Formats: sequence, C-alpha cells, structure tokens
Amino acid sequence: MKTTKIVESLSALSGLGGALARSAAALLEAEVEQLRFDLARNWRRFLGLVLLAALVFGIVFWALGALLFAAGAGLALVLPAWAAALAVAVGLLALALILLWIVRVRARRLESPVGTVKRRVGSHLAFWRGVLDEAARTGDADSERDPDESSGSGS
Repeated sequence: MKTTKIVESLSALSGLGGALARSAAALLEAEVEQLRFDLARNWRRFLGLVLLAALVFGIVFWALGALLFAAGAGLALVLPAWAAALAVAVGLLALALILLWIVRVRARRLESPVGTVKRRVGSHLAFWRGVLDEAARTGDADSERDPDESSGSGS
C-alpha cells in the first residue's frame, strides 16, 4: 500500500490516536480515489455526448446536401419538385429529431463536477452520522444499565 504525505504526517501521532489518524487518512485516500473515478466517468460521458452531437450535426449537414440533390433529380420525375423536396426533408428531420432526443436523454445523465463532489461528500458524511448516531444510542443504552449488570453475568 502506498503512503502519502497525509498518512506519513498523521502516522507520527502515537498510540490509539495514531492508529485512528492512519485509518482516517486511508479512508480519505479511498474517498479521493472514488471521487477521481466519478469525475473520470462523467468526463467520458461528456466526451461521448459531444461526439454524438457532432455526428448529428454531420448527418444533418450531409443530409441537407442529399436532400437538395434527391429533391431536384429523383422525385421530380414522379412528383412535382416541391412535393419531392418536402418528402425527403420530412424524413431527414424525423431522423434528426430522434437523434436529438437521444442527445437530450444522455445530457440529463451528466453530472457536474461540483455535483459529484457534493454527492460523494454528502454520502460520506451521512455514513459517519449514522455510525456516530449508532454509537450514541449504544453508549446511552450502556450508561442506563446498572453497573453490576455490565461487570459480569453471574459466573
């Protein structure tokens, strides 16, 4: 296990306090590592979203070029030119709307770095509040007992 400056400086403390400090430092390192993982995951999601948006833009760009050609050449033989252009445009816009919907769904899953930090710290604090509340309940229950009961159970 690699040690960091935090662990080294806290391990200088002696006795039980030193062990507690080392444990706290190890926990802090684990939390920082999890935060790095969450931020990297959000970065990958953001990059994927940008690439998908670029793909949508490229498809719409080239589709408009194809629309002009197809409307003018292919469908003009069967339909009036305006009806041919309208039919192709509706199909391409339907495709663009479907892809735009996918982009919006993926964008909603993105989490800002500040939100990630708040979530991780909030989760960590909630865990320790639960531990401390449980310790307080257990401590209160022990203090309410008769001292003779806690010393032994009759051997």
